[in-house]
Amino acid sequence: MAGGNTADGAATKKPRPEVFADTYRPVRLPWLYRPVAVLIVVVALVQPLVYFAAIAGVGWATLWWGSWGTRLLSAGSTGYGYRARGLIMLLRVFVYLTPLVGGVMIVLLLLGALFPSRRDPGPRGYPLARVEHRLIYAYVDKLCDIMRAPRPVRIDLRPDANASASFDGGLSWVVRRRMVLTIGTTLIAGMTRRELTGVIAHEIGHFTQGMSMRSTRLLAAINRWFFRVIHERGLVDDILGDGRDSEWVLIQLGSALIAFSLVVIRTLLWGIASVSRLITMFMLRRMEIAADRCEARVAGSEAFVRSMARIVELNEGFRKAMELTRLEAVQRRLPEDFAGLALALTPRLPRDPNGFVSGFSESGSLWSTHPPMAQRVALAIRMAEPGIVLSDGPATKLLAPFDGVSRSVTKHLHEQVVGGSLAGIRVLSTDALLGRGEHDPARIRAAAPAQPQPVKKGEARHEPVSDGEVIPFADS
Repeated sequence: MAGGNTADGAATKKPRPEVFADTYRPVRLPWLYRPVAVLIVVVALVQPLVYFAAIAGVGWATLWWGSWGTRLLSAGSTGYGYRARGLIMLLRVFVYLTPLVGGVMIVLLLLGALFPSRRDPGPRGYPLARVEHRLIYAYVDKLCDIMRAPRPVRIDLRPDANASASFDGGLSWVVRRRMVLTIGTTLIAGMTRRELTGVIAHEIGHFTQGMSMRSTRLLAAINRWFFRVIHERGLVDDILGDGRDSEWVLIQLGSALIAFSLVVIRTLLWGIASVSRLITMFMLRRMEIAADRCEARVAGSEAFVRSMARIVELNEGFRKAMELTRLEAVQRRLPEDFAGLALALTPRLPRDPNGFVSGFSESGSLWSTHPPMAQRVALAIRMAEPGIVLSDGPATKLLAPFDGVSRSVTKHLHEQVVGGSLAGIRVLSTDALLGRGEHDPARIRAAAPAQPQPVKKGEARHEPVSDGEVIPFADS
């Protein structure tokens, strides 16, 4: 019919293609997950009990010695000369005071760790407003629905080449899964949509690991507390250091004995924390393997291998960008766009027939949070998953206008690092930092518009598909 109308006069509408196939199979968590998660919770509860038991034990022993040890001071020393009696009394005072002072110092050290000094938590991510960036939120929400995972309450951006899943701030994570998805703008700038979707699916896979994430987060917080007691040096250590430098031999000896007692206590805590940390690392590696399966089933095994190799390259580019930024910061110059600078410095590393970076090896360790790269790639290749992503293209299309958002993320980071306004600091473009002039032949070729190819007779010209058509829920 003329005008493309139906019989009842309604205009026909071109159906939009689907973005994801309906063939996703949820990843089942191994049976070992729940027992290990319960074990982690038990260890997390036992550690504070051991800690407070140590405080109570040392405190009780100190009080007992303070009361019973007075008998040592009041004991007679007849039959000796004046000098001998004075020396004996001095030794008795030393024997009495050394455990007393040592016990008080140990209790103060352990109690002081309960009130740690406030530290800068580090730069915060740049939060994306859902109203302003509905496309990427719709894309991620759709993927969460397919994977049967909770939708993120917020998407944060950072300038690095990494992504992460975490709980929202506060204590709500104990009972609610308010998840936050963090994505590095360098990943978005340097990956295709299929590769980035796989990385996002990996983090969404962590969204489904609620019990494991809670237990490992709880134990990690306790481990940081223990390792702070073990490694941090404070007022007690300074006093003992001054005692060891004293001119009095008895003060030196007493300080050495108290310091030895502290070493014993710290070694005990280190052993407990090391066991709990080994359990945590084991659980984290299992969680990563399950998340890798999610990524392979969403993006496909080939895209998984490509994305792993691309992450290696982009991390190298970001490392070079950070080195250049530190050098330029001395002259009060900062990059305008971290992602653009990192992408410009990202090398193309040689790859093996599977598409992975050649010669790249990462040995596994009991203390590693992630399995070795080679093991993760081998797992994806064995899975031979086709993926469910039906469209590809630049990942930057998910976040328009990407250049402006990336510059805002960079500015957000700069303001946190310098502690306020950027007044007096020159913010330069990537070309200016790298010394590329406007007459650079490479820039001219890159900026030149592509010449339209002539259409052969009888051949139809295919117009490019807009992003709104590729993603059917972009304007929902």
